[in-house]
Amino acid sequence: NNSYGDNPAAAIDNISITKNNCVSLSDVWIEDIESESATIVWEERGTATSWDIVISLDYLEDADLESADFITVTDMPYSLTGLEPLTYYYIYVRSACSNNEHSLWKSTSFETPRIPATLPYSFGFEDDTENANWELSDEADNLWAIGTAVSNGGEKGLYISENRGISNTYNNSKQSYAYAFRTI
Repeated sequence: NNSYGDNPAAAIDNISITKNNCVSLSDVWIEDIESESATIVWEERGTATSWDIVISLDYLEDADLESADFITVTDMPYSLTGLEPLTYYYIYVRSACSNNEHSLWKSTSFETPRIPATLPYSFGFEDDTENANWELSDEADNLWAIGTAVSNGGEKGLYISENRGISNTYNNSKQSYAYAFRTI
């Protein structure tokens, strides 16, 4: 049928359909999220007694999952340790019914929180690792910034800036709401 110009007619040939007896998980989720640990939980719908898990810092397409490094576990839930604070993780889990038969991957994602500060807390904004634990607003004309435009001893400080920390000048002709906080 050439009803859409000069395109040839479509054809499908050599189809192969196989049955996968390894039932997919019904759901995967994360519990007990801490700055350096979390727990992966899933619901098995079939009879699998082992599962493959991929832990990634990047979102993976199905094709990428086929070549991804995974761990095989025999207990659920699974505790993740050694995570980095303030980091986004992508988790993929599938049932491993045999060496050659696996279910489709189920996925979830989460972000680890900042490491809470301990009291008493005193800080001069010189340590970039500690600076990353501060939450600074980013949707106003005048924003809190950590930088070198002004300080009270040392090279860095926390200050309001109209140009994302390049200077400590601010626009006082507009009303702004800005925040800076550190989890304790």
